[in-house]
Amino acid sequence: MIEKKDGEYPLAVNVIENISLCRLGGFVGSNPEVIGSVLPISNTEEQILLGKALPHGVEPGKYILEKLNNKHILSYVFSMKAKEAGVRGDLASIAIILPDKKVNIEDFQVLFRLVIESFKAELDKIDVTKLKHMIERIYNGINKGEKISIENISFDVPSIVKSRKLRLVSEVEKIAGRIF
Repeated sequence: MIEKKDGEYPLAVNVIENISLCRLGGFVGSNPEVIGSVLPISNTEEQILLGKALPHGVEPGKYILEKLNNKHILSYVFSMKAKEAGVRGDLASIAIILPDKKVNIEDFQVLFRLVIESFKAELDKIDVTKLKHMIERIYNGINKGEKISIENISFDVPSIVKSRKLRLVSEVEKIAGRIF
């Protein structure tokens, strides 16, 4: 196994298992829904994800970290402006699903916040189609160690990982001695 130092990008490792875009409509009687996901999810997984990514009473601008069995769900909640005047905006969430054992969650939270902060000013202006494209870019950018470019904003994932000396992947225990 190749050991990675702080700030080295974990090549060929899918750090993110999945990323989804969730929404609670701003109209009366609306229910939370997953409106986009990079990889398909079942109805059961969708209901669990919605409860963790858009918990009851959450406000825009909040980062949420939840643990579910052997996974972490890291999400950022924001508001989406309504297209019509006088209509309340939707509440939305970008939710990332991470494996518990493989990911250094503290360093990943730093990276996730930096990615979101770079795009935060544009989130309420981007339509749903572009948001779906954005989550796919984030997924690929982090998993492949590439620059994330959306509209006129870019975020250089490998440079940030290196400059901040982030270790995204947890150390794997080494087995000492002989195995019979």
